[in-house]
Amino acid sequence: MIIRVTVPQEGKKWKVSFGATPTYRKSATLIYNLIERRIYARPLKEKSSILVKYSRDTSNETLVSLDVRYLLYSLACFLEDYLDKAFLNSRYKRYSQI
Repeated sequence: MIIRVTVPQEGKKWKVSFGATPTYRKSATLIYNLIERRIYARPLKEKSSILVKYSRDTSNETLVSLDVRYLLYSLACFLEDYLDKAFLNSRYKRYSQI
């Protein structure tokens, strides 16, 4: 499963897709929380990766893994320019021991 996150242009909403229809949120923090809740609510049965698409035809993608901590730490790294500093630091502390 590939979890796709699309970084919006200024003034638009963030988009995340878990393989089916996309879900929209107003901020990167809300997107991160949604992904975190969804991953912990349903444990990963198949190897997954996270793909973050930026506006200029660039993207970052994690390696395929079953390790939830690795996926969430990588997502925090990919979105560090968009997340609040305090929120980002709390996630780094929580998931940094990969």
